[in-house]
Amino acid sequence: MNYFVNKENISYFLLVIIVFLSLISFEKIIYSNIYSLILICILLVALVLLVTHFVIDRERFDQLLYQVINQNNIVILLIYFLFFSSFLSSLSNGLISLGGLLRLFSTSLSLFVFFLIIPKLTHTVIGKVDRFIIYLISLFSIVGIMTKVNGSFFIYDTYYGRVNSIYFDPNYFGAIAGVAVILSAEKKGFLFKVLCVLNFTALFLSNSRTAFLALCLTMILTFFYRRRVKIGTIVFTAFFIMILGISVYFLYEADFFRIEQGLNSRGDLWEIAISLINNQPLWGYGQESIPYLLAEHGVENSSTHNAYFDYMLSYGIPCMVLYIFIMLIAFYRGIKNKVNRSMFQVPLFLLICSAAINISIGGLGATSLLFTLYLGMCNGMPNQDKGLKEG
Repeated sequence: MNYFVNKENISYFLLVIIVFLSLISFEKIIYSNIYSLILICILLVALVLLVTHFVIDRERFDQLLYQVINQNNIVILLIYFLFFSSFLSSLSNGLISLGGLLRLFSTSLSLFVFFLIIPKLTHTVIGKVDRFIIYLISLFSIVGIMTKVNGSFFIYDTYYGRVNSIYFDPNYFGAIAGVAVILSAEKKGFLFKVLCVLNFTALFLSNSRTAFLALCLTMILTFFYRRRVKIGTIVFTAFFIMILGISVYFLYEADFFRIEQGLNSRGDLWEIAISLINNQPLWGYGQESIPYLLAEHGVENSSTHNAYFDYMLSYGIPCMVLYIFIMLIAFYRGIKNKVNRSMFQVPLFLLICSAAINISIGGLGATSLLFTLYLGMCNGMPNQDKGLKEG
């Protein structure tokens, strides 16, 4: 086949564009002005990727589509439930508009495309895409570190002394830097070890308690993943946990965790969310309801700072149950198919982060798209002992 129409080359090129657009979507100016346009572009590039595969190898694409739908009925069921719950909530609350309906369609399409289809089509190039993600996030980390050292860099400055690099929020930057830490830690070569330290430094300077604790917990929970348990490994694990405990203690003493700030009003938001969910548990309040619901309780915010409360408020508990089921199945399949450690760690890390910042499957913004894509890799990637070799 001609080099220029090679499926792997096209998949890599288009996936790199998608990831690039997603990672810059949270840039301060872009997020404030053209965020929705960027998300539309991401979907359009994804559709180009699908059409390209369809044109080049229609028979295989049809087979893959049938296989994906047949093996993921619960995802299709969730999409049906999202529309059904939104329809019921719009009838009872009137809190859905044309824009909300379009966002619902976008979320459902993203769930189908980035969680089910694209991981199947691009699993052979994900190792090379990993490298691009590491390099790009490392550039952002350099910007963040220089901003911290100089007080400002270009148009960027610190966020009350916390590093957020090009991003609008330090917690999202911390989560993104954490992804680069995980990916670079699993790559071979001195350069990637340097980049791992660089991105960890940026994460630390973000002063994101959420990202730091999520990274520590992820590393502990996955330490024995795809490792043979030996005496040396157990001793090293005990040593690692001891060092980690000492580090956390010193960070606590240095006020890294900002105990005096508590949950930064998250506790109040969660109390409001729980009471609202109790009032309407079955189908939620609608796609665009959260800002209005919080405003009625005297809070100006677009999120409860918890992806699961947001999901239940928007779509109800039944959709939340299906959503959790999908994640559990994906992680189970990832373990069963022996996906690379980083492929398992990235979605687990972002899953933990989502308890304090809004990261969800089906989103197209920086953190949510990475969560969707890598969880989709866990869900649909072939057994790596039989096929994939990391790039």
